[in-house]
Amino acid sequence: MRGQLLEAREVVSVHYDGGMLDIPFIAFWVLLFVGREQLGRNGILIAISVLLVIYLVFRFTAIPPSLFATAQAILDIVLVLIVFKGDVKFGR
Repeated sequence: MRGQLLEAREVVSVHYDGGMLDIPFIAFWVLLFVGREQLGRNGILIAISVLLVIYLVFRFTAIPPSLFATAQAILDIVLVLIVFKGDVKFGR
């Protein structure tokens, strides 16, 4: 069973070409830059640590990369709520 999961993961990683899965990663670093005053040094270190833990979990398990992007997006949502105080206004 474990061998089949590893083979399936290799197939997924071989066909990964980036694109849409990079958007949460880029958004993460932009949010850290924009919110550097609100987060402070400790907040930034915690966010980077959480991202590293998410990466390691997905790297050493048979979870597909698309779910990694989902986990990153959830982290981005939390950062948006912290940086913009839970209220993002669009338009007027």
